[in-house]
Amino acid sequence: NDGAEAVVPGSETLHYRFDAGSAFASVPLTDLGGGSYLGTVPGASCGDEPQYYVSAQGDGGTVVSDPPLAPSLFKSYVVGAELTGFTQDFETSTGWTVVNTAITGGGWEVGVPAGDGLRGDPTEDFDGSGQCFLTQNQAGNSDVDGGPTTLTSELIDATGHTDPTVSYARWFTKDDPDEDAFVVELTDDDGASWAEIENTTVEISGWEVKTVRILDHADVTDQMRLRFSVTDNPNNSVVEAAVDAILIRSLECDDAGIPGDVNGDDVVNFADILAIIGAWGQCPVPPGECPADTNGDTAVNFADILVVIANWTG
Repeated sequence: NDGAEAVVPGSETLHYRFDAGSAFASVPLTDLGGGSYLGTVPGASCGDEPQYYVSAQGDGGTVVSDPPLAPSLFKSYVVGAELTGFTQDFETSTGWTVVNTAITGGGWEVGVPAGDGLRGDPTEDFDGSGQCFLTQNQAGNSDVDGGPTTLTSELIDATGHTDPTVSYARWFTKDDPDEDAFVVELTDDDGASWAEIENTTVEISGWEVKTVRILDHADVTDQMRLRFSVTDNPNNSVVEAAVDAILIRSLECDDAGIPGDVNGDDVVNFADILAIIGAWGQCPVPPGECPADTNGDTAVNFADILVVIANWTG
């Protein structure tokens, strides 16, 4: 966006690298209109974690970057195929249980938020599906009193994932900077033991998503559960909490196959050369596919034929 200086058209640039110690390469960003730009990072492989930042120049010579301290600070992402193992938006909540300990009010309930937000309670769920779990779902004086009130998930099978994460949207407000806590735990043995993955006494500003690597806390099994506990003990403050959008997923890398096997028949031969000739030229803009680009340079040309020849199986 224009600020004290106007953006120089064509100066919008994407900078990327695959290795932390290497220099950033640069490619121009294509203006798609409406404030959106497209930049392509070529040649990434499954499991890579490219680092990047973007920049633009003003007509007074100032270069502005995002993040602002780039390249010392940068953004990153992981390349892989997303595999979803478990989701829960609480439109149905079969198998989830609530245990209230020394509670005089404010236990976990599932439903469409009914409060008006004046006492720190959410007025809508996180993902827009309608329902979430929240503490005593009614307007007015309905916060947690005593506790803990503990919400425990159904049994979760996370097998089939190599290195999964669990994420959840959570809401936690209170009107005193005391020791009342929002606690999240994970079990891999159906509750015989629990690992704490979050324990916060700090108020969370609205809905926030927390993502945790499961293997940092537990094994990946078919006997997993999550539980969420909230306390106002002693009962001397207004405490409200909510949970929504539970998701267990992982990024998996498929077998890349044989280099040069353009048509995917597990053989590298003249048929792959014909496929390259048929797709000759610049690759389509992502997310368009370009299987004939065997060397990942975003163009189909003689260099791709050389890859086929180098991996010829006949």
